[in-house]
Amino acid sequence: MGAESGEGPLWVDHPRRRGELRRLVWLAVSVSLLPSTRITAQEFYALYGGQHTQGLDESTYSYSFEYLHNVNEHLVASFTWLNEGHVTNHHRDGHSAQLWYRWLSAERRFTLAVGVGPYRYYDTTETEAQENSTDAHGWGAMGSIAAHWYFHYPWVLQLRYNYTYTSSSITTQTYQFGFGYQFDPSPRSGPVVPQRSTASPFLSGAKSQRRSARASPTTFIPRRESPGRSNTATACHLTSTSPELGSTRAIPASSSAKGRPQKYGSCASSSITVLR
Repeated sequence: MGAESGEGPLWVDHPRRRGELRRLVWLAVSVSLLPSTRITAQEFYALYGGQHTQGLDESTYSYSFEYLHNVNEHLVASFTWLNEGHVTNHHRDGHSAQLWYRWLSAERRFTLAVGVGPYRYYDTTETEAQENSTDAHGWGAMGSIAAHWYFHYPWVLQLRYNYTYTSSSITTQTYQFGFGYQFDPSPRSGPVVPQRSTASPFLSGAKSQRRSARASPTTFIPRRESPGRSNTATACHLTSTSPELGSTRAIPASSSAKGRPQKYGSCASSSITVLR
């Protein structure tokens, strides 16, 4: 069906629908840019289910889209856009950024998480004649419980419950299920978490230099002596490790080609006068 003005379909001409469309486009563009960045441990979900409004004792549909980021094994951050369907005089949607705590099974295929965060909602209310409508904006809170089953990489099944509370609008409960997709490869089952470094690169580099200095003293390698002439000795510091061989080696400066620096080892030459 089209609007009476002929400008387009009713769901686009309605101010409420235009607002939803703008928010969905913004969410889609934001999520599409995430895989191209260096951020890892990303998941994206599409969920569908029902909604129950306590104050009105009415039920309707609901659906949501969620971007999830695994901070570590037990800490998760997410951003969710939620459409809470349509009950009497209320047609509401909103978004929430949440922080979760997660428990994992021994094989890491099943997880259970609880999360909480602020909820920014947009609630369209209409008169019985539907001649006038208002789009109320406000803040509330959303608490959630979610179970995940990582059944076959990269696909994930999610069951989720949301409780949204607002002081100036309706309070709702949503029950949803859906599927998610993991953007990052993993050698093991379950959620992909960022790799943690065991130490600061600055500290590890300093420790490596100290270990090399203790384990690799300076060695002087004299050349063949000539009577009455200065002889050259090469000082080599065994401080470099060959990434191919996994061991340290020293290369005298005299073996370099045309003054090019050595790949492994640090050597310096000094002149020694031999008196006879």
